[in-house]
Amino acid sequence: MRLPFSIALLFSFFIAMNGSAIAQQASDLAFPMHITYSAAPTKKIVFNWTADTNFATISFSKKLMNASTWGPTNTYSGTISNFNDLAVQKGLRYEYRIQIQRKHSLPNVEQYFCGGFESANQSSFGEMIVLIDSTYAIPLQNELQQLLLDLTADAWWVHPIYVSRTQSVANIKSLIQNLYHKRHDLPSALLIVGHVPVPYSGDINPDGHPDHQGAWPTDLFYADIDGNWTDNSVNNTVASRAENQNIPGDGKYDQSNLPSDVELSAGRIDFYNLPSFSSSDTSLLQQYLTRLHQFKTGLISYRKRMLVDDNFGYFNGEAFAQNAYRNGYACVGGDSTRNGDYFTTLAAQDYLWSYACGGGSYTSAAGIGTTQDFSNVPLNHAFTMSFGSYFGDWDASDNFLRAALAGPNGAFTNCWAGRPNWYFHTLSAGMPMATAIANSQNNSALYGPLNYGYYGIHTEFLGDPSLRQDYFSVCQNLSSQAIYNNSRVQLNWSANLGNNVLGYEVLRAKSIQDSFYVISHGMIGGSNFIDSFPLLGTNVYQVRAIRLEQSICGSYYNHCLGIFDSIANITPNGIAPLANAAWSVYPSSITDNEYWNLSGSYPASSHFKLYDETGVLLWNGNAETNRIPFIPKRAGVYFLEANGVTKKIMKF
Repeated sequence: MRLPFSIALLFSFFIAMNGSAIAQQASDLAFPMHITYSAAPTKKIVFNWTADTNFATISFSKKLMNASTWGPTNTYSGTISNFNDLAVQKGLRYEYRIQIQRKHSLPNVEQYFCGGFESANQSSFGEMIVLIDSTYAIPLQNELQQLLLDLTADAWWVHPIYVSRTQSVANIKSLIQNLYHKRHDLPSALLIVGHVPVPYSGDINPDGHPDHQGAWPTDLFYADIDGNWTDNSVNNTVASRAENQNIPGDGKYDQSNLPSDVELSAGRIDFYNLPSFSSSDTSLLQQYLTRLHQFKTGLISYRKRMLVDDNFGYFNGEAFAQNAYRNGYACVGGDSTRNGDYFTTLAAQDYLWSYACGGGSYTSAAGIGTTQDFSNVPLNHAFTMSFGSYFGDWDASDNFLRAALAGPNGAFTNCWAGRPNWYFHTLSAGMPMATAIANSQNNSALYGPLNYGYYGIHTEFLGDPSLRQDYFSVCQNLSSQAIYNNSRVQLNWSANLGNNVLGYEVLRAKSIQDSFYVISHGMIGGSNFIDSFPLLGTNVYQVRAIRLEQSICGSYYNHCLGIFDSIANITPNGIAPLANAAWSVYPSSITDNEYWNLSGSYPASSHFKLYDETGVLLWNGNAETNRIPFIPKRAGVYFLEANGVTKKIMKF
């Protein structure tokens, strides 16, 4: 059963009440570990920590990153100080759950990490719908085009939709649903740019204030493709802000909790109605998009550390700042998670992550600052989390949560982290914010502790859901040239120097709007490549550099944003390859005694080739009864190619 929203008020005077004899702190609900990995003589990930006499037991559970359930739990005496995971396969990503039972009525701990041994590069993160406020279509044409190009360059297949501020939320959702159901590979993320009409839903006050009970803003309405959202039962007009009042038939929905899991990981960038800022919303959005491009291309960077400014403390066990410590330990490490004053510290030093909480209003957080402060003080951070009364209602005028993204050096992301808790540990393994958004918004049991409001419609994410922790500078000078009577294409580019680059991958599509597929089948050591089987007509190419990132929990292969070039009038020898992905393969991953099946339309004479992640050809031949009659022995990442199209698949 989900917890009700009749909960404690977030008044700042609770800080004094939390000074109990035990002197518990928010950091008590998380736990740092020193994690290493080695390849010889046995692949393993090693967890080390300082033994604590207050530990009764410590338990470890593991699952593959995309799995929906945890594997077996192994429980040990609280006296141990290390754990070795010997069941590690190269190329995969694992999530770890560490549960610590403490003695003497001290709070228990749940800590999460994500990583692996040389986890595979993500050549595609999936499809993203970009919902754009048409107000900005002309004044920010260049910035919006750069945004869409950067998303494509960072392994997303992008589908922009322009909408007006006067359209109904129901109409906009139908546009999203229609596009979602038409896609061959279903979209997995949604980026909302500008003041796209804001849905409201529920009869909630997750900050505990009676005058704030009613409908709250929720882009999860757009992100939930198949849930049943109704507008016929809630009748509540007690809220002091008119937008929160909710009556039947008013266009605001009834649901306080999600009616079903969200299919899209949604994020919003919206600077409308921030009067404390002297610049217009158009100028603020332009500023954000310009800095976003600089961050993604390695022109600006931040030291990997977490700043924590906690003005609530333990708060009767809710310990809102546990979000800072748990995610800080997982994303940047225990030694790099530090306490300090939010505005003073970030004005002078740079942090990749930050967290601030305190008794709030729509425009402030006690002990932190105000919306006006964000306008006046340039801060140096990329990802922030905030918590306090009222400002979780992010559509209000001069809202404190949105203001964190609007400043001169504003953060790129923010969320109301405390009711419920958020889980960003997958970012340390190279995954985008979109993965953490889905894990947090759809969470009702998988991750804990949950805190009040879990699975609620108010768990909004502000910012670009494609963002990752690790970027580096892009390649340069990609050129394409037709050779052998226009039957092949030679690509050349300048080497990406000074970034510990190990190699490159080459991708291809029939247009910049289409999905790109890897055609190089493993890293290329040099700075040139010949496409021996190009598409008939126009070919658009993308080149990304690859390097190995050392993370908190292992290592993973990471790509920079791609660079592009195109060439037309190509006439490959023999039968022209299909110009689109007319076939698909399922499931995307198999185990022993399973096969990859084929669907869609492809000629019976289609010749399929299966490569491993290093580009070695393992099998080639024809499909048999709509399946690939070959199972590789080793677990890992593979590439299946036919008709000029390549699909990435896995075996466990």
